[in-house]
Amino acid sequence: MNNNKQTGGVLAAVFLTILTLNFSFYGVVNASNIKDSTRPFPLLPASIEESTHNGKKGCMPSDENYLLGVTENEGLISLGAQRGVVTSRDGPHSLVIAYHPTKDYGYRLTNKADGKLCASEKLQNFEIQPTLQISSISNPKPFTAKDCSFTKRYTDMCASFNRLALGLQKNGFKINWRAEKPNGDILSILSSKDKSYYLTTSKDTGATVITGSALSPFEFINIPE
Repeated sequence: MNNNKQTGGVLAAVFLTILTLNFSFYGVVNASNIKDSTRPFPLLPASIEESTHNGKKGCMPSDENYLLGVTENEGLISLGAQRGVVTSRDGPHSLVIAYHPTKDYGYRLTNKADGKLCASEKLQNFEIQPTLQISSISNPKPFTAKDCSFTKRYTDMCASFNRLALGLQKNGFKINWRAEKPNGDILSILSSKDKSYYLTTSKDTGATVITGSALSPFEFINIPE
């Protein structure tokens, strides 16, 4: 996915200007701090995975400008954001998806109102709303209780992806995106006008369970073409 339809270019430019003017807040400008002057913001980490905040790897201050600088260093865009999310993995949080449009990977960044933004997990092989069709996802065989216990669930519901997704579609939900988790399972999000569900599909059996929800839709910021 090589091109981006950016909806917040002017605002992003303003944030980048503010970030440049406020580097002194995050570190003193000297030769020892500038490890790689070729990246846009050499005082900030080169990537989300290299960020550390309060001793926690993969975290950064929950500051919009800091986030914009680190994502710019790594070549990421903000795919979208969501508030009021609750998942079996991370509990209550708000969410940003930072995505690399040419390398096709991204991060689920969670904000738990504790002063930091952290990478909950790294995702790859994204399929995004304009190209994803529910009918393209196969119907697997019936599932056993063991099949459905592959991950921690938000509800007890377990079925094929088609069954769950088509049921939600009949109630006004649409697929926003799906991507591969580090263990190979597939994470999908479907939203209506005022609610969302997170579905996780097992790479081994195709069993699909609900692993989270939100009282808001997923809001796209940049949609790769």
